[in-house]
Amino acid sequence: MEKNKEKLVLYVHNSVKGIENIMFPGKIEIVDYIPKEAKSFIQAECRIKKNVSIEKNVKIFFNVYIGKNTTIKKGASIGTSSIIGNYNTISQNVKIKKLVKTQNKVYITNNVEIGKYVSIKENVIIARSCKIIKIGKIPRNVIIEI
Repeated sequence: MEKNKEKLVLYVHNSVKGIENIMFPGKIEIVDYIPKEAKSFIQAECRIKKNVSIEKNVKIFFNVYIGKNTTIKKGASIGTSSIIGNYNTISQNVKIKKLVKTQNKVYITNNVEIGKYVSIKENVIIARSCKIIKIGKIPRNVIIEI
């Protein structure tokens, strides 16, 4: 008996710019509104640059910018009005709250939580389930781990 495979669908609001730049392992469905039951979605007014890879169960909220050659792994969420720079990796189950800015070449490992209003400069690695509460600046060329 064949096991029922879960359908992979990324729901993308029709106002998102750069839909053609998204690499997703399932179907991309362009919609007027995001269904409540959606497990993977990109809400309205987002902007996606070239070669952005998005895995399943990713949630990208309203008005987010995602730079080129960025990877967002399964279970990650990016809050409203956040900016994710070029060449970033957002690993599994990372939670980024609203108004967070990451510059280029930022690597955030699994299970990291970043609170509101945090600014992360370029060439930063955040590792090992860190929690960055809110309102802070992380300088460039830093590794943060616990």
